[in-house]
Amino acid sequence: MRIASIEAFKLSIPFKSAFKHSSATRAETSSIWVKVISDCGVVGYGESCPRSYVTQETLQSSLDFINQISGEIIAEIHDINQLKEWVRQESDQIDKNPAAWCALELALLDVLAHVDHCSVESLLGLADVRDEFTYSAILGDSSMETFERQLQQYLHLEMNDLKLKISGERGVDQKKMELLTESKGMIENVRLDANNLWHDAETVIDYISQLNYPIWAIEEPVAAYNYAMMLAIAQQTQVKIILDESVLNVKNLHAIADEAEHWVINLRISKMGGIIRSLDLAQTAKGYGMPLIIGAQVGETSLLSRAALTIAQTHRPLAQEGAFGTNLLSDDVVDNPIMFGGRGILNVDTYAFSEKCGFGLRYKDIDKFLTRPNINRTFLY
Repeated sequence: MRIASIEAFKLSIPFKSAFKHSSATRAETSSIWVKVISDCGVVGYGESCPRSYVTQETLQSSLDFINQISGEIIAEIHDINQLKEWVRQESDQIDKNPAAWCALELALLDVLAHVDHCSVESLLGLADVRDEFTYSAILGDSSMETFERQLQQYLHLEMNDLKLKISGERGVDQKKMELLTESKGMIENVRLDANNLWHDAETVIDYISQLNYPIWAIEEPVAAYNYAMMLAIAQQTQVKIILDESVLNVKNLHAIADEAEHWVINLRISKMGGIIRSLDLAQTAKGYGMPLIIGAQVGETSLLSRAALTIAQTHRPLAQEGAFGTNLLSDDVVDNPIMFGGRGILNVDTYAFSEKCGFGLRYKDIDKFLTRPNINRTFLY
């Protein structure tokens, strides 16, 4: 197979309501969309969500990186083995541009699988995506009115695994925890996401003790990569620490391997740099005894939700995020959005992914969501 062209775009879809946490407030998606076309006319799509506060990437830097390397990709990648080798050899480049590479890699995997008339999982030598996956309810750092409305929606769906993004304002957060307490019989597992709110361990320890609620984990309570401080919090509170911004690649896992029992890894394909690197990181984490949460970023379309299933099928996580589809977005890029239902369950057998090529999605005319930058195309000449 030869690649004929690579195009990169900004993808913008409004949310039904703004989504807030301590690092950002968003009213629409902020994503990269890549389109790869083979010399025989096969089309593949990729998506990612660059976040400056996670990987130091912006939409523009991601577009620039894709444009910069597209000529090399066209010249050097013609099959899955060459793609895997490129990922291995260019790890330093990908470390600096993981979300940008994720979008391009997903599009390449989609094209290669279509050319080989198989699913992405078959292309990678993995088991087909089948059966059911259970997703977490996510409550943002919202007003009490919005919080109560969303909580009732999740309770109506009988979801019992919940992540709450906290503000750090004890009075506000405490009121939200009291509402959760009233629903304790229905919600079994609650974890917090602090998005690097605090600067010292003592404040976090006091905050957790004053909440008077049996959370099992807290995500990124202090500055990213401050493993020593987070370890002290875990040891004092007996609460697991979920590492998100603090784990972007396998090298980060090596740095914390000696205290593996205190960590849970939030694996998001976009920040890890695609599926191939995510599979490697998941396998390494398993070897160290660190469990996974398959994370998601606000604004993901069904394409990233689908890509995450490749990891979740191979390395079953403690919890899984995403698959909000048009519950959060005003529209999606596919005709049949990937969305969880009652009890947070997604039955993927209804999508028959294993019987379809590539990621097995049927796309709408998505041009209305795309913004074409000034320089965005690389063609095979």
